Amino acid sequence: MIVVEDAQWCDESSVRFFDFLLRCGRGERFLLVLCRRPDEPGPGTWALGQIGAQDRCHRWEVAASSPVDALAGLSAQARTVATAIAVLDDQNVPRVAALCGLPARPVRIAIDGIRRANLFAGSVLDRSVRSRLLAETPAEELAHLHLRAARVLNDDARPAAEVAPHLGALPRLDERWMIDLALEAAAAAESRDDPATAVAHLSRAAAAEPGRLDVRLALAAARLGLDPEAAMTELRSAAGHVRDPRDHCAVAVLYALAATAADAAGRRQAPLGGLIDRLAARLGTDSRAVPVAALAAGATTREAARGLLRERAATAPRAAAVRHPGARDLADRAAALALTGRGTEVAAACARAVVRLPAAAASSDDLLAAARTLRLVDDAPNAVRALDRAVAEAAVLGDRPGLGRALAARFCVLRESGDRDGALADVRVAALASAGQRPGLAVRTALATALRADDEPAAAEGLLRAARPDELDDAPAERHLWLLGLARTRAARSDVDGALELLLESGRRQEEAGIGNPVFAPWWFTATLLLAGHGRHGEAAAYAERGQELAEGWPTPTARGLVLVGRGVAGSGTRAVELLAEAVRVLATSPCRVEYARAEYLLGKALTCVGDRKAARQHLRQAAMLSACSGWRSIGALARELLEESGGRLRKPRADVLTQREREVAELVAGGASNRDVAGTLFVSPRTVELHLTNVYRKLAVDSRAELAVALRASAGSPSVPGAPKRTHGLAG
Repeated sequence: MIVVEDAQWCDESSVRFFDFLLRCGRGERFLLVLCRRPDEPGPGTWALGQIGAQDRCHRWEVAASSPVDALAGLSAQARTVATAIAVLDDQNVPRVAALCGLPARPVRIAIDGIRRANLFAGSVLDRSVRSRLLAETPAEELAHLHLRAARVLNDDARPAAEVAPHLGALPRLDERWMIDLALEAAAAAESRDDPATAVAHLSRAAAAEPGRLDVRLALAAARLGLDPEAAMTELRSAAGHVRDPRDHCAVAVLYALAATAADAAGRRQAPLGGLIDRLAARLGTDSRAVPVAALAAGATTREAARGLLRERAATAPRAAAVRHPGARDLADRAAALALTGRGTEVAAACARAVVRLPAAAASSDDLLAAARTLRLVDDAPNAVRALDRAVAEAAVLGDRPGLGRALAARFCVLRESGDRDGALADVRVAALASAGQRPGLAVRTALATALRADDEPAAAEGLLRAARPDELDDAPAERHLWLLGLARTRAARSDVDGALELLLESGRRQEEAGIGNPVFAPWWFTATLLLAGHGRHGEAAAYAERGQELAEGWPTPTARGLVLVGRGVAGSGTRAVELLAEAVRVLATSPCRVEYARAEYLLGKALTCVGDRKAARQHLRQAAMLSACSGWRSIGALARELLEESGGRLRKPRADVLTQREREVAELVAGGASNRDVAGTLFVSPRTVELHLTNVYRKLAVDSRAELAVALRASAGSPSVPGAPKRTHGLAG
């Protein structure tokens, strides 16, 4: 007996073969059953009709039972799984298992049983089956399932538009992440030009938090094209709760646009004048909200209103920010102490006090000065926080030079910490901020550093040489960094004497300016590495000694580590190994991942020179991992080459290759927090959490949250890095 199901999908030659079998089997005990669906024509439909017309064939029409009838034959567990699939409208095993609270194996078995019962239509449940399952589930239980489904999908980083329908099935949005997700789904709907869906999501968010003006304004804006009168009703309600003149202005603008839209639709003229009168009475006739509303009211079309508003916005003066009177003094005091290389603790306290000030209390320049000090005291997390605020402040004020300086400074912190991707993103934006004008000295130096790291020293030098004398004179602090960058570029081009000349000039200028910080622009360290690399160990030792003198007044881990590295490369034999081993121990506690990787490589190289290849492999492997995980290539390439020569190979990375923010995300996720929970805890967006988590998975070579928890536990005894973001490049400083 041969049975062929859905035979209409066979090609014609196969159907002809069935006919051949029938002819050959005449007189034998042989049965051929060909099944086809009359409502699904296929390639073999015509040939099947020819076979069915023969006298020796019998035809039966079988009425298919409803898939819903098969539900009664499911086990209790299979029905639970089917209900979960109906809620999710998806048969993804991990998500269904999470929603059911069952292990993955029984869920797979249940799905196979549901499939055998023909309850699926393609990859989803049959619509009638899904409707029956949802209808038979008690309302309270169904709401609970939708809540769990929203959590499961959200934890799995599914798009907001996929999670939001489950929130829509809830009676209310009780938690903050739900409101944020509804707003995200509304934004996605607006980008798809689906205002009705956006209104639905925004209405839920507004009902959950009626006091949030931004949500109510967004809801009114979404309703403009659908129902201008409903938008005006929403705005009239919101206007009674507004206190800030800028918010009054936003209400007035949206109200004017709604009024013009209602008038264009042939509806009644909205009482815009009354709203303007109320605004004037409340705010005074000199308020900016009043003329903006009047401009919008005078426009006969929405497009004209927008044009008038753009013109008004371009000419309106900006309100002066309210600055804290002590912010400048604190920032200047911190910078002065840091540059002189004395008073580490006091400088750090002053800088941190600036960062703790409320938003807009410190200017972009104050925050920039505080961030530079925090970088010098090895407080990378607070330095990044200060620079985040400096970037935002400069962007809000439209201060393009200030934005470039802040981004260039953040590039330096992220680069030293090993965050190559973040650093390069910042330097690209800094270059864009300088479009149409000459880049500032800080931006120029940062761009040159990035070019040098990408093995383009000629382009880097050309960029640095293009700086004008007046630009150098106007930025004395940046001039030292510019000189150091130019010297490193000359060293990368194998011009040892030219590099040394520039380094000595940098040291002389720093001394004349009273700068005694060993890590601000460490000319002595670059000179030490350069001379030691060319076999001039005596001269290298002299510069390392100079660095040690400077570090006595500024004993941070980075400063002490650089001194130990300098003394180690200037020495030889077992003494060099001892110094470099101590440098590795010290720099492991520093946020400067670049120098930590360099020290690991140099220690491995020194151990190789004294014949201890086994110990060398451990440090070369660490240097290669640090460089590989951050993306900076030079040290990694040298370490891998020497590791292979020593007979070693790379192992899986440890958690100490993570940046501070990546470690925070990893620990929260490993502890069971969802992406939304992590975003709320760290005050970042869920997409930022996803980016960090992707980097964590890549660096630790794991594929799931469970593996991540194991990797973090396994590396709990490894030396950790307090407050680092990522890693970097070459040996010329």
